[in-house]
Amino acid sequence: MSTDTAHNRTPPPMHRRGHRKSRNGCVECKRRHIKCDESRPVCIQCNTAQLRCGYAPGRTSVPAQSSASPQPISQSGTSISSFSTVEPHSPNTIHPRIPDPPISNAHFSITGSADDHFTVNLLHIQLFHHFSTVTAGTISLDPRDAEKAMAVTMKAALSAPYLMQEVLALSALHLSVLHPAQREFYHHQASGLQTRALTIFNASHLEVDAENCIPIVLFSSLLAMHSLCDVVSGPNNDFSNFLNSFIRCLDLHRGIRAITSHSYRLLRHSELQHVLEAGKVMHQTDNLVGKDCDELRALLRAADLGQASMKACEIAIDHLQRTFDMERSSGGRDNTFASWPVLVPNEYMDLVMKRSPEALVILAHFAVVLHSHRGEWFIGDGGRYLIDSISRHLGSYWDNWMAWPNSVLNGVPSSLPILPPSLPQDPVSAG
Repeated sequence: MSTDTAHNRTPPPMHRRGHRKSRNGCVECKRRHIKCDESRPVCIQCNTAQLRCGYAPGRTSVPAQSSASPQPISQSGTSISSFSTVEPHSPNTIHPRIPDPPISNAHFSITGSADDHFTVNLLHIQLFHHFSTVTAGTISLDPRDAEKAMAVTMKAALSAPYLMQEVLALSALHLSVLHPAQREFYHHQASGLQTRALTIFNASHLEVDAENCIPIVLFSSLLAMHSLCDVVSGPNNDFSNFLNSFIRCLDLHRGIRAITSHSYRLLRHSELQHVLEAGKVMHQTDNLVGKDCDELRALLRAADLGQASMKACEIAIDHLQRTFDMERSSGGRDNTFASWPVLVPNEYMDLVMKRSPEALVILAHFAVVLHSHRGEWFIGDGGRYLIDSISRHLGSYWDNWMAWPNSVLNGVPSSLPILPPSLPQDPVSAG
């Protein structure tokens, strides 16, 4: 072969690096000619590059969200949420399910490669670290036992992806409260992670047994805490909507009772034994020592209520007095007040749903406890808003019933340690 021939030979054409095409990729990835992982609402590539992600209409169908009305939970039911569908079950089988809320998960990636299984998600590591070092200690039933509770939660989360997702979601929600400048970002992460947790949980079709009872109970508890914070810290421009959301939140708390009651024998010998023991104390109403609810009882006895409604309100007040007793003995340093919604009877919650004045007044007295914990990130001004809103809703005719809750907001001294030393004074009542 001659030298001239070699020099005159046409070099092979250079090919662009190919990528696997997808007809369902987002508009931005198609424009940039890169592979799209098709995550919705924001794909990894667009999230990494901080681009506006969008999909061409008509490519894929998204299941419509159910608009069915929430169903109240009976104490013998098996649902862990007021949004749940209660399915037929045998006495030994539970099929808990929670419909997915209409918010999609958000992604965070370093490299943006959907095929890179070694990608580290720094945001999730940050959320995990924050939960383990900060958040867990704030939500424990007894902060003195927070370290043990944290160990149990982390062990369970490593074997239950839905629980791990909710752990990260609650951590993100906490950060959204701590960092107002980044509130929107962290709240979006919290919503997306919670959605993912619910999706995984619902797809699992779990039956409560010895292996999964701890993760399920922890998941429902964290979900209830998440819901409470969302309700009391969100925009509350309409009392009726707020009260409906609050009732669904209380139903979610009470759903925990359905699970723990069903699997009590399993949990009794588990690492959650100490939680059950604490719950036992809250169930006891035969040794009440405080007088905080005496005036409320007297007013209730003179009320025009049917026998069943009267009994339901009396039980709710008994558990409320027990809550006050526990608050007094602990100096407001634990979160046992969260047990009250779990313990009140279904009939009482039905009365609240019907806007029964007597039931709303009892709820306002519980809001006094919430107000005393306004320094907690997941409570904030929820107690104050609830008392003010109930007062306006009931009107002046019920001022006598609402006298004590309103006096608390106005800073009138009380025998109840409603302002524990560890909590800040309310700027309104203090000023």
